[in-house]
Amino acid sequence: MDDVSPLEPQWLSASSDLDEPVIPHFDPSLLACFERAVEDVSHSAQPASIRSKLESARFDEGKPKPLKEGSRSLSRMRSLRSRAAVDDIPDDNASQLRTFPFLHRKPSFSKVIALKNDHPNYSSQTYLDKFPKMCPPDCEGKVVLYFTSLRGVRKTFENCCMLRLILKGFQIHVDERDVWMHSKFRQELTEVMGAALSVPRLFILGRYIGGAEDVQLLHEEGILGKLLEDLPVECRQVCKICADVRFIPCTLCRGSCKIVTSLGISERCSECNENGLIMCPLCD
Repeated sequence: MDDVSPLEPQWLSASSDLDEPVIPHFDPSLLACFERAVEDVSHSAQPASIRSKLESARFDEGKPKPLKEGSRSLSRMRSLRSRAAVDDIPDDNASQLRTFPFLHRKPSFSKVIALKNDHPNYSSQTYLDKFPKMCPPDCEGKVVLYFTSLRGVRKTFENCCMLRLILKGFQIHVDERDVWMHSKFRQELTEVMGAALSVPRLFILGRYIGGAEDVQLLHEEGILGKLLEDLPVECRQVCKICADVRFIPCTLCRGSCKIVTSLGISERCSECNENGLIMCPLCD
């Protein structure tokens, strides 16, 4: 008995010295009968309401759950449906934007490209006449580009950089109007186009040329160079005051948008914009 392991019972160690087989702890058939009996008892003990809920949950597992009243998903779905219903209703007081169908489709410019292939000796004014006449304020005789320097939307920022780089290669003066630095430029663009559109937007001599895809296509076809060939070449240096940003902090309020009167009352500065900036006097 001294050689018996403390982890094994004595009857198991004693039977190992004999030639008889070891009897298992539980009979497998008896254990299976016991498990079936426990399952039957537990199933019969459940109320009928619980069993019906479990069975219905099995069948409804792959079906979408109904939205609860007052939930955000339900309100979002209703707003989308209402917008779709409003879009189907014809509007007699449509904005000016709807009168220009080229703004609602991808740029093709088939007529302009055909004009280039048929009459390669046409002047730039002939090409400009094919584009709609839409002139922002102070755009006569200028190339105006509405863009944004805000990197909030990556695609929009990349398109603006691409157009600025394309126009810079022609070495002409471009009136760049940053809609993020000055909200007045955003209002100008909205009033001219008849709706709030994304940037960039290019205007040449009072004619609306298009957005990023439009200008890129015209540049690849060689038509953009035709539109700009009559403009004088300008080899200007970087502005020493604003570094070509075109804005500097307000000299009156120092960018705080507030001034204190002689009576000690704080008022809104009338010289700067909402960002406390004014136009550069050298670039303006």
